[in-house]
Amino acid sequence: MVRIPSIDYKAFLIQRKFPGYQRELPSRVNVKPYIPSGTTITNSVDRKPKASPANDKVNAKKAWAKLLADVQSYREELDELSEDQLRALYEEERKKKIAEEEQERFYNQPSADADFDYWTKMPHWTLDEAVALSFGKSPKVVNKNSLSKFHGSTASFVKEYEKTLELAQRAIPWKKLFDPVMPSLFIKWAKDTDVPLPEELVERVEARSGKQLDWQEMYQALLEKNNNNVKTANEIIAEKDRILAELQSQGGEKPLRTREKESLLKLVIGMALAGYAYDPSAKRSGVPQEIADDLARKGIQLDVDTVRKWLKEAKDLAPGSLDDEPS
Repeated sequence: MVRIPSIDYKAFLIQRKFPGYQRELPSRVNVKPYIPSGTTITNSVDRKPKASPANDKVNAKKAWAKLLADVQSYREELDELSEDQLRALYEEERKKKIAEEEQERFYNQPSADADFDYWTKMPHWTLDEAVALSFGKSPKVVNKNSLSKFHGSTASFVKEYEKTLELAQRAIPWKKLFDPVMPSLFIKWAKDTDVPLPEELVERVEARSGKQLDWQEMYQALLEKNNNNVKTANEIIAEKDRILAELQSQGGEKPLRTREKESLLKLVIGMALAGYAYDPSAKRSGVPQEIADDLARKGIQLDVDTVRKWLKEAKDLAPGSLDDEPS
């Protein structure tokens, strides 16, 4: 069974109140406290003692003796406290110590502050950079790597940084964020997710990007439009394949009557216009080759020159003639 070591509250509190005590103690073990008797120490400017090794030694002993006396007095105060009072005092001092250590760390120094004017000119940020900026920190100083040595510590800044970065990374699969990400999109996500942001960062990003756009909505609209276009093209190709299959099954034995041929030509030019954006007025076009390639992928072999011939013959029926035909 693992035993959790007990905390020596008094030793911790004494060290907090007298920081130099534990550092001096090893070298003072054999030094007896020097307690002056019947002497008065004054701070008179007119009677300064001359510095000498002997005086230095005496002064050191006096200082050490006073420190020991103060420590002993404080220890006696602690002895009078109940266990609960001692624990409460320990917790209070421990929190102060953590706050002091936190304030001294590199990410809380002025050199870690972000230059918002510089960073908001960037066309995109990595998610790590965006999170650093959300804390008002320079991504070149404060980032996932520079904070890695504090992973798992009680430092509140590091814990909040890691939480925010995790939130941002989890938004990627849902297309709410990307890595790298546009500044305006990250600002919008942070607002929607209640992630705190420096006002100056928000103002500068909005000033540079103008009206905030819902990029996710734009993406979905574009995707839907593209899917619809693909669906339409596939339907046209399927109908074209069906007609060509019928023509092949006839074996070319029966000549097409004038009206049948005209209907076929209208169908050919209509499919070319709708499915391949064919321009009948263009002197050169890659559409015949594209149609021939699509047919080949479907297992239907038709020479590109044949395709070009039918398109050329059908172009006189586009587009006015098609519009005039009854549906």
